[in-house]
Amino acid sequence: MNLQELQTIIHYKMPMKIFIINNDGYHSIRQTQANLFNSNFVGIGPESHDLSFPKMSKIAEAYGFPYYSISKNEEVTDVIQKVLKQKGPVICEVFVSPKEKFEPKLTTKKLEDGTLVSPPLEDLAPFLSREELEENMIIPMI
Repeated sequence: MNLQELQTIIHYKMPMKIFIINNDGYHSIRQTQANLFNSNFVGIGPESHDLSFPKMSKIAEAYGFPYYSISKNEEVTDVIQKVLKQKGPVICEVFVSPKEKFEPKLTTKKLEDGTLVSPPLEDLAPFLSREELEENMIIPMI
């Protein structure tokens, strides 16, 4: 989504509820660099010292969106209920730990010789043994 789309949503008063997962950067890139490149971080967020992000609360305010945020598990139910009851568009930012691992996920495999290979879409990490994956497939394996 881009800023122009936020303006379109406000202009047409579309009743969209936008949930933004804020993991303080580009988390999928962070995980890849941690897993395959010994945490030599570049272009992922504050810890790489080369990238920053605007405050979503200020963007919401600038476009006229009601804004909510969730920072603790205890807030989830209450805040989501408030967001869903709102008439019209709303932005809700959900802050999560940048250390959180997202699984299952498509991820590159590093072979013993150091070669990187991309598995097929059905082969998600954490990886199953080939036998277990084949047992669970309803289509032929690639």
